[in-house]
Amino acid sequence: MKKNLYLSFTVLLLSLSAAVQAQTTFSKKLIDSLELGIQAHGIAPTLDHGYLIAGISKNKGLVIKVDSLGNLIWNKTFGSSTDLINFNAIIVSNDSSFVIAGNNYNAISKHSDACCLKINPSENIVWFKTFNPNNSDVKIYSLIQSNDSGYMITGMVNPSSAFTAKLDINGNPIWNKLLSLPGNACIGYSVKQNLKDSSYMIIGNIEKDILLVRLSAVGALLWAKKYNIFPAPYSSGNDLIITNDGIICYVTTNKYSLMKTDFSGNVKWAKSYQSIISGPNCLDCPAPGLYGGA
Repeated sequence: MKKNLYLSFTVLLLSLSAAVQAQTTFSKKLIDSLELGIQAHGIAPTLDHGYLIAGISKNKGLVIKVDSLGNLIWNKTFGSSTDLINFNAIIVSNDSSFVIAGNNYNAISKHSDACCLKINPSENIVWFKTFNPNNSDVKIYSLIQSNDSGYMITGMVNPSSAFTAKLDINGNPIWNKLLSLPGNACIGYSVKQNLKDSSYMIIGNIEKDILLVRLSAVGALLWAKKYNIFPAPYSSGNDLIITNDGIICYVTTNKYSLMKTDFSGNVKWAKSYQSIISGPNCLDCPAPGLYGGA
């Protein structure tokens, strides 16, 4: 049976009072003609109103370009059958190139290294970099371009540390930091930069709780906090948005949840949302349809 990639793009309107609405603008199925199995892990809009999708096809890193209606323009794989490259995040850089981050299995060390790849609009490789901070397994889940035109990545280092690294404009590591607490597994799932002071916010999870970390522009730990404020056996921070007056965190619990903190990590409010209407356009959704009030 073919393993296909489904694309379903929605427009989401969030309000703090209660309502979230969604409208499917298109839904596409990309057929894996070689039956190798494809997975999509990251997506980014392009300057021509299309989308770039990053993931994995068998053991190779995969990048797909589609137009504004989800029609395939090109696809490209990176690596050999022994590399085991997996792309998890992709962005369009400020020079209109594409930068992708993930992990690459190192057959010599027998560990998974962090990897970053830059390709130009003509799909040619500009640079490909791998690195490993402590000769352990590394996975990268999030990538941004910083205000100095370098890059920031976050993820995890087995067995128990969240990992973040600052890269220069050519993908070379400038500094890296491991975030861990004794006896607690930590993962960083998303990183964003506060443009007011160039600090970085990282969200993820620590054991069964939400992890939120703030680093200075040079990697100094300003604070790290964990949260267990939702009535659920497990909660994890998946993504965040930095606003003028704080940080809005998208959180996974047994419902869809949001949490807002100030810039010191103090909780201002927290809300959960549950499914209220089912619909035919949701593919493999855990709770199909539109999301409603807390």
